[in-house]
Amino acid sequence: MKISLRRLLGGLAAALLLAASTATVHAQQTSVAATAEKFAQLPAFDQLQMSPNGAFIAYLTPFEGRKVLMIQHRLGGSQVAVPFHKNADIDWFRWASNGFLLIGYSQTQIDRSYVRSKREKYMLAAIRRDGQNFQVLKQSGYGYYDLLPDDPNHILAPYGEDVVEFDLATGNHKVVQYSLMDIYAWHLDQQNEARYGIAEKDGETVPYYRMPDGEWQNVSNHEWANKGFGILGFFDDPQFAYGRGPSQHGTLGLFKVDMHSGKVLEEIYSHPKVDVDDLVVAPNTRRPIGVSYTLDHSEIFYWDDYYKKFHAFINRAIPDRNNLIVGKALDKKAYLILSRSDQEPGVYYHFDLAEKKLSQVTAKHPELDPTTLAKISSVSFTAQDGLEIPGYLTIPVGMEAKNLPMVIMPHGGPRSRSDAYYNYIVQAIAARGFAVFQPNFRGSTGYGPAFEAKGYHEWGGVMQRDVTDATHWLIKEGIADKNRICILGLSYGGYSALIGAAQNPNLYACAVSGNGVADLPFFIGDKQYKFIGGEDLEWVKDMHPKEGEPESVSPKHLADKFETPVLLIHAKDDARVQLNQSDRMYDALRSQKKDVKFVKIAKGTHWLVNREARETFLVESLTFLEKHLNTRVAAN
Repeated sequence: MKISLRRLLGGLAAALLLAASTATVHAQQTSVAATAEKFAQLPAFDQLQMSPNGAFIAYLTPFEGRKVLMIQHRLGGSQVAVPFHKNADIDWFRWASNGFLLIGYSQTQIDRSYVRSKREKYMLAAIRRDGQNFQVLKQSGYGYYDLLPDDPNHILAPYGEDVVEFDLATGNHKVVQYSLMDIYAWHLDQQNEARYGIAEKDGETVPYYRMPDGEWQNVSNHEWANKGFGILGFFDDPQFAYGRGPSQHGTLGLFKVDMHSGKVLEEIYSHPKVDVDDLVVAPNTRRPIGVSYTLDHSEIFYWDDYYKKFHAFINRAIPDRNNLIVGKALDKKAYLILSRSDQEPGVYYHFDLAEKKLSQVTAKHPELDPTTLAKISSVSFTAQDGLEIPGYLTIPVGMEAKNLPMVIMPHGGPRSRSDAYYNYIVQAIAARGFAVFQPNFRGSTGYGPAFEAKGYHEWGGVMQRDVTDATHWLIKEGIADKNRICILGLSYGGYSALIGAAQNPNLYACAVSGNGVADLPFFIGDKQYKFIGGEDLEWVKDMHPKEGEPESVSPKHLADKFETPVLLIHAKDDARVQLNQSDRMYDALRSQKKDVKFVKIAKGTHWLVNREARETFLVESLTFLEKHLNTRVAAN
């Protein structure tokens, strides 16, 4: 697809001028359409990255509601636009070297191998910095292992069950590690050698490690494996690995593991409240310098003294924000910083250490004024069985946390969590004068394996009871008006909204499900032929309740229990939760003569990736909320 660069840049410039000139106009427009249009915009500058030499930048920007990749010299000059590929959307990109970039694409395809259904397809491509020589490297996943900093024209990546080296200029590849012992996932060491692999045998995960003599050994009997550790990466000496496993706090910590003896040698870091997430490596290298974890925002524990001091310096220079180092030039002291908060979607800064100069590059959403957005507060409550449940409360600007119309917004997953970063749906709801509560119910990730495990096989069970307890807690505390509470969610959150309304017919004034699961038995049967082993199958198995059948916690099968008005919104090209889930829910509610509305989004995928899908979701949801919460408050 060809894109007129002049047309693209002209549209972008016009959008930014419009944002600057009409900021006060938006504050006066109180229509749902105006609010939806304001918050549905894709970031004008997203995933901004600096080339290894620091001379060029690249970023994603919207064009006709979708994302294109822009490449330009950091100091200005000519620009190159790389469009989406046919029907595939750009999910991410990365500089592979000064001359090449990698691009990850995804698209929804019709799968006719079993029944007519949709599936997500992922592609990895490479392109020269000048926008020429586009090469599709592989069409079965877009993961890669290493960028080979000393070899600017090649990368290492999985290809089937092998490890291959791709030539970025030609797209050709050669195998550097053939499949062994049914290993389907490989880990490379600091020397870019395949060192660790994971296989699956008889439904069980089996880890393998390559010893110095080249022999691959089954290490499932090692101490770290028996304790449930996962391997995140290797020290410079591949005898030692970074293992993620249970800490003394009950959370997942980071440990040093001896891969020869199998012993867990020492704890490197653990947090008393949350799990560690992943290793943090120095920009443009594979050298680990710290480990990340998420409290309300992403934080980093550094063992590298230089980066520890530098990050502290940046935090002093940009206070009251969550600051992350997202880029560094290899041959000069130049850094790219991303600064975010609950009210600030993201601002990019360039820091020149030689000149000691910090300068703003751009903002993700220059059209938004952070001072007009609602603050998100971290809170917790005690569930009826005594378990502490964390969550996030958003109060509309200028309003007191007292007797408010409230939207309960459980997250998707369910193996995920909410955080305190800017959220366009939360801010749009708050802009209409409604408070929002996002509970991290048991089963959410990040709070230790025991907290997560409490949600296993609890779809519609105690995992949902936490959401109900959150609602009662907000009423008891006087924060929410008991007569004006709705429940809204996407994906698993959509299921939670539906089952919450079915189980508590008089608690919620309305329920909104976006791309939500509604018919559990049908979903389980629809999914099992697609995922042979791995996390996805475990996720589907987890839908089975500990007692009884899936029908007992399936909203479609409980349609007669609904007294709450329901809004169903679903993208037609959703490959993760098929459209037929909402189709079946709609038919079941209609057959029971229940109050239900069904809106189908033409394109947007499960994740509502384009502006039109986001705007449709917001317009329909906000209109529905206003109707049933029966309030009109001036939007911010």
